[in-house]
Amino acid sequence: MAGIHEIAKAAGLKADVVTDVFEAVFQLVRDGESVRVVGFGSFDRKTFPGRTVKSPVINDGEPTKFGESYRMAFRQSDQAKRRLNMSRKKREAKRAEAADSGTKKKKKKVKKDRK
Repeated sequence: MAGIHEIAKAAGLKADVVTDVFEAVFQLVRDGESVRVVGFGSFDRKTFPGRTVKSPVINDGEPTKFGESYRMAFRQSDQAKRRLNMSRKKREAKRAEAADSGTKKKKKKVKKDRK
């Protein structure tokens, strides 16, 4: 699994720059903004309503209230989805081509005598 340092190295940037970009995205989403990166996807804040839970393990079965909470959601763009699948298809095609060229032998034509 790649981390900040691997992303920075792949992009030719310093890790601090990549960290700052992710921190800016996080702050915008935390403040309720939707962040859209064209060709990649969008980040949104999703709200989960509060709830009351009863459990014999927690508080001897007394109801426990949980307040409203937020989660960050990511939705990939259609372009990103196509790019991911296209690269997979190309890899599979190359593997199939290599397998076919190594295992198939050319068939010799046999001439039949005509009478």
